[in-house]
Amino acid sequence: ISFVLSCFIIDNDKESCSMLQNLLHTISDIDIESIDYHPEEAVKKVCLYKPDLVFVAVVMSNLTGFEVIKNIRNQNVFPSFVLVTAFPEYAVRAIKEEVFDYLVKPVDIDELKQCIKRYLGENHINRFSIFIEKKLSNREKEVLQQICKGKTSREIATDLFISKTTVDTHRKNIIKKIGCKNISELIAKYSS
Repeated sequence: ISFVLSCFIIDNDKESCSMLQNLLHTISDIDIESIDYHPEEAVKKVCLYKPDLVFVAVVMSNLTGFEVIKNIRNQNVFPSFVLVTAFPEYAVRAIKEEVFDYLVKPVDIDELKQCIKRYLGENHINRFSIFIEKKLSNREKEVLQQICKGKTSREIATDLFISKTTVDTHRKNIIKKIGCKNISELIAKYSS
């Protein structure tokens, strides 16, 4: 199973983008899906592709990083935002805006690694749960939670007001999407 974290970089300073990209390439299981120099276009892409992490510069032409974040959240899309800036005075506002993290340019590799580590550890998020969140439908997630509680297909059908056949279809789809051979392996991975 691949547990790669999807990332976007938004900064109209091409050199800064390149430097951050190079640092991120040194960290395993990170996929940089997009590097955008135009904040307006970046907002559309983030809303479309819904990455896990968005590294966004504070000072840009046309839109500030804070405006980018607001525009994305207004579309009901909520990735974790990491502000990247050469101006440490924006830290207080970053806290008020509830961004996930704040990195000062030039970005230090150890601080970047700590940021990623915190992202994976926050709220007991592990790589498998991130994977499930991205791959399964809401109904499949409900079925999976019931399976992990040891419920039978018939019990799940009753609880979720769907047919047993529908539950069995969801079970097969979950196993296929997660790449497990059977329910026991699925429960072991989901519960770990």
